[in-house]
Amino acid sequence: MTEGLTIPRIGGPRLRRPLRRLFFQPGRLAVFAGTLLVILFTVVNWTVELLWFRSLGYEGVFWRLRLAKLAMFTAAFVPVFSYVLLNLYTLRRLTDLQSLFGSGSHAGASQNWRSQPGKEAAQPKTDLTLFILLLSAATAVIFGIAYYGQWDRFLRLVWAQQFGMSDPIYQRDIGFYVFILPFLNLIQSGVALLALGTLLLLGAAYHGSGALQISSKGHIEVDRSILAHLVANAVLLLAACAWGFYLSRYDLLIRSSGVVFGAGYADIHIVLPGLWVSVGATLALIAALIWIALSEHCVLSYPVLAVT
Repeated sequence: MTEGLTIPRIGGPRLRRPLRRLFFQPGRLAVFAGTLLVILFTVVNWTVELLWFRSLGYEGVFWRLRLAKLAMFTAAFVPVFSYVLLNLYTLRRLTDLQSLFGSGSHAGASQNWRSQPGKEAAQPKTDLTLFILLLSAATAVIFGIAYYGQWDRFLRLVWAQQFGMSDPIYQRDIGFYVFILPFLNLIQSGVALLALGTLLLLGAAYHGSGALQISSKGHIEVDRSILAHLVANAVLLLAACAWGFYLSRYDLLIRSSGVVFGAGYADIHIVLPGLWVSVGATLALIAALIWIALSEHCVLSYPVLAVT
């Protein structure tokens, strides 16, 4: 009876330990204070701008601009955070991430928790979950800030208009190039950059943890579930590249190449067919990667890819 009563008091300080680490460690306290300063300066800046717009009688314009910026930030933050978080949780499920962070503090924590049955991996798991959430949020904030500054593309998309004139190559209204194409290029470049960065991070993490092994002869050995995870991100990257090649067709008409502005003879007869070939080759590579991920026995040469 006495031993049972002492358990809550022993567990009590441990439950408050993450809160103490948040507010009393210098690094995290500096991040917290920096975030508050950024919020404070933003509120002050917005207040000054609001008063200026209000004095000119354009308070509606101020709120429209702010809502457009917040919409762009949210439109980038939510999908990026979800995408990175899903990939990191899948990474943690498929491999041992503790080996990537050394064995110092985590080993000591595991040793302390081994004395309590059923709680061996609780502390390292909590630390790793916090790291995953912070990394996902930091990546989403970076993309959100980048899209925050592109509010004008969003407004052009929302208030897109027709010019009543079409281009001579694709028969698209001129308004498509002014209002819609810039926003599509922004989305395409963001998806491609996010997929590329995530794929490189996953490849380095799997290789660092030993789940993806490359021998001295160049033979690659990887588990099927890990291969499927990598292929899924590679397919997204290639799909974004194929979309980029497709949109580049329209960019030929609004660029200055040499003496004239717009598409020249070489653009129409050489560059444009090359872009279509690039789209087809990228789609064929996507199909090949999906076949590799779904096939029972697959051997490719780099010089060899072995799926276990």
